[in-house]
Amino acid sequence: MANKFWVGGSGTWDGGTLDSGFWRTATGGSTVTTAPTSADVAIFDGLSGGGTVTVAGNMTVSGVTCSAHTGTLDFASSNMTFNSTTSLAAQGTHTVRWGSGFHTFKGNLNYNTAGGGTLTVDAGTATLNFQPTGQGGGTMIPGICAHRLRLTGLLTNGVFAQWNSTGGSTFSVNYFEIDNSNGGPIIFTLNGTTMTVNNSFHLAGRPTAPIYFRGVSGIGTMNVAAGQSGFVDWFHSYGFTFGSGITLRNGYDGMANGNIIVPPQATAIGAL
Repeated sequence: MANKFWVGGSGTWDGGTLDSGFWRTATGGSTVTTAPTSADVAIFDGLSGGGTVTVAGNMTVSGVTCSAHTGTLDFASSNMTFNSTTSLAAQGTHTVRWGSGFHTFKGNLNYNTAGGGTLTVDAGTATLNFQPTGQGGGTMIPGICAHRLRLTGLLTNGVFAQWNSTGGSTFSVNYFEIDNSNGGPIIFTLNGTTMTVNNSFHLAGRPTAPIYFRGVSGIGTMNVAAGQSGFVDWFHSYGFTFGSGITLRNGYDGMANGNIIVPPQATAIGAL
């Protein structure tokens, strides 16, 4: 795996001819290299220059790291696959636009403003699809962090999605989907965090592959926006709070839940 560094400010990242001269082997370096591939981390830092980097085309990279980049990373209509951690930090003024594509994360997605910068996230109409091979998830910041947040179960193991808020204790998504039709179960953890879904949703687990909701240290809250509704079928909940407007069906009370009455399961959901 190699790190590849963007230089030169505004430009188009397409994995081909339009990348010419923008990628270097070291930060701010002079040695030109090819565009990042599935084995490479694309890095945008303080020596990348300002302006807008527009992603064109569908690509797979190991990950993307933004540290002191003071420009805009615009994924436009591209479809991206990230094989490992993607870290979108801000030590200056940095903007990420997710565009309209379908982006698959096989590792973590971390939004981070711990460096004292300003990070603006434009969710667009994109789908952020998490399908990690092990544990995956990320850190979130206040505001709409995703238009469509989707967790997809695997054949061999479930998805562990643990969300930690930074710079605040809340975040929101426009749509929330869980798909364990290919396997599961799926474990969704909110670590001392409140998540709000801005539109109606239906999270459908199965008797043999329930959705596991976890609140770390007994704290984890999921709300649905006013005037919307949420339905959750076949689930197990521990240390979790579901806000008003969310209907729970066929569930198992794992205890330490707050402000909810978990209805009994219609059929045993097996060992936990």
